[in-house]
Amino acid sequence: MKTLRRWAECRRRGRPHHGEILREAAALADAGALKPIVDPRRFTLRTVTDAHEAVENGTAAGKVVIDIVD
Repeated sequence: MKTLRRWAECRRRGRPHHGEILREAAALADAGALKPIVDPRRFTLRTVTDAHEAVENGTAAGKVVIDIVD
């Protein structure tokens, strides 16, 4: 719910407010307070269809990484 309120506030205050949000996010990242959630599986261009299916059917546990260099 907090995210939705933050988004609504951002829309109401306009584009200049986006910089404030990015600075706040950067400070949180620098403090180690943000932790990205990344699916433990690694996909390649050969298995990109599997990656797409994982996202589409909801089995991806976070963001999906596709390695483009073997």
